[in-house]
Amino acid sequence: MDWWLVLLRLIWCLPFVVVLCVWVKLYWTRHAQPLHPAPLIVLACVNVPAVLAAGGLIYFTLWPSPLSPWPPSYYGLYGLVMLLSFLGCVVGAILWRSSPRWLLGVEIAVSVCLFVMSLLAGSTI
Repeated sequence: MDWWLVLLRLIWCLPFVVVLCVWVKLYWTRHAQPLHPAPLIVLACVNVPAVLAAGGLIYFTLWPSPLSPWPPSYYGLYGLVMLLSFLGCVVGAILWRSSPRWLLGVEIAVSVCLFVMSLLAGSTI
């Protein structure tokens, strides 16, 4: 395996690592400041596409799709990640007043990163 393939796979899993770090930070600070439902909803909306992207990468790395005359199934995964990351940005924009600013910045950065990576990967059809 080439070094650039490993680098691309690490970049694809980076949003999941960032979201996992935010969950840990919210868990550690839950006693200092009470958690409202809005930050958890925003974080859950960005958690779904990040987990889906990392899980899809692991799945299609371990079990590559067979050669067939139609496009492989991971193009559907790219579309789903793109749609869910866009919806995560919309939910973040709706709940921007009741969420901490740092969480909103992380949410938008991760959603935009997933959206762009899915768009670039899906445009190879």
